[in-house]
Amino acid sequence: MKTMAVAEMMSTNPITCDCDDSIVEISKILKKYAISSIVILDKDEVSGILTVDDIVRRVVASGKNPAKTMARDVMIKDIISVEPQTPLEKVIETLNSHSISQVPVMTGKKLNGFVTMKDILCLEPTLFDLFSKRLEEQQRERHKFIQSYVDIDNLDLE
Repeated sequence: MKTMAVAEMMSTNPITCDCDDSIVEISKILKKYAISSIVILDKDEVSGILTVDDIVRRVVASGKNPAKTMARDVMIKDIISVEPQTPLEKVIETLNSHSISQVPVMTGKKLNGFVTMKDILCLEPTLFDLFSKRLEEQQRERHKFIQSYVDIDNLDLE
């Protein structure tokens, strides 16, 4: 694999939302764009991140009302990010070491872009073996966890 910086392959216009958006509003955005995470902004600066798993665990499974719970109440504030010049190999190492599937690309608190494992796999299909077992396990765990709290097939977020 040739060495490249994450800036060469990141999504440059990631979907974001405001820290005062409700979980219902955010869930609709996630569904509309078929994405599994969203960057949370406060006055145009990154203040957090939310994933579908976070919403299930921190809102649904905790019995919170998604219409009354705001992003700022449940977002991950300790953001793991990379810089635009970060080599792709270091991004992969970051994803693996933190057991995450996506990472914002930032300069300070400014959001430059976003990169996911899917983006990397599309770029370099030979990396599939590095991620496939972890992805399968994460999907099984996620499905089992969600099913223990809610019948996901009957959940209507619209």
